[in-house]
Amino acid sequence: MVSDYEVTGSAITSYTFSGLNGDVDQEYRLITKWVNGYNGANACFLNFNSDFGSNYGYQYLYGGNTTVAAGRNAVAYQLLCDVTALNNIGFGETIIYAKSGYVRTSITKMCNGVNGTTVDNVRIEGQSWNNTADNITSITVTPSGASLGVGTHLLLFKRNLIGADATSGTPTGTLNVQGKVTAGEFQKIYQNTLAAAATSVTIPGLDGNTDVLYEVRARVVNGYNGTMGCGSKLNNDTAYGGQLLYGTNTTVGALRGALSMITDFQSSGALGSAYQFQTLVYAKSGYVRTAIHESVNGIATTTVDNINITGVSWNNTADNITSIVVLSDIASGLGIGTHIELWSLRRKV
Repeated sequence: MVSDYEVTGSAITSYTFSGLNGDVDQEYRLITKWVNGYNGANACFLNFNSDFGSNYGYQYLYGGNTTVAAGRNAVAYQLLCDVTALNNIGFGETIIYAKSGYVRTSITKMCNGVNGTTVDNVRIEGQSWNNTADNITSITVTPSGASLGVGTHLLLFKRNLIGADATSGTPTGTLNVQGKVTAGEFQKIYQNTLAAAATSVTIPGLDGNTDVLYEVRARVVNGYNGTMGCGSKLNNDTAYGGQLLYGTNTTVGALRGALSMITDFQSSGALGSAYQFQTLVYAKSGYVRTAIHESVNGIATTTVDNINITGVSWNNTADNITSIVVLSDIASGLGIGTHIELWSLRRKV
């Protein structure tokens, strides 16, 4: 981890990650949990090396309620997330290829305008910085409404592919020679490949207030002779809000509504077909919890039935997350060969 910064006490107008070396680090992963401290709609941006000129480009795909939109433009920033009102939450993940020599590129996934069980929109952007020469030495995060509210949390990771890191095989950190996990990296804390079909698998003993971030990764083999849904639950709770953006063959669409688990609104295919998903959860209490859920459904031979990205909210601000349940909505729907992993940010050794 490069930096772990949380806004406490009072709101600030911007935050800069300084002392970077993009040519050495090569890739950055910025996870943004933003609390809007501005009394109105607001957007949160990043800029490299204090370049605030119109040297950035983007192509976006957007889903808000049942509306789908796409667009392209050149602007003076890269978007991290946006919100619609005071105290709304935006949650985003940005992967940045930082090494000079080429136009710098980024992919950002966003869960936007979270308020209670409502997710205003979900959005994915491919972005560029039209500077091939300058080493990235700083990243500045600034909202248009000039307020990173109390509770905003910015976490910057690097993937260094030079020296020992080049063979580590770990995208978010490295292991030292004794095999001890170093602080500030994602660690796989649970894995299970099912030898018998199951309806659910519970991962206990968690502490979301300490770990802050969880990533659930699963490849589900459909154990049911028909379509089914699957996903995860926090503390086995059954009340979530979601905004889906999906593509099925040549159809693109969006849906918003209540969910009984962190999932998409689609279903996986027939018996033996595969469903793969990855869910990034901001776990710390004090605010509505947010998640970005990505999935592919109904994988069989050369057919992939649909692909989805869903922004999810859990309207529980108080309870520490102590367990995550991975489950199917059909009995024994997690078939033999289903593989489940939980990764956690371990900020202390």
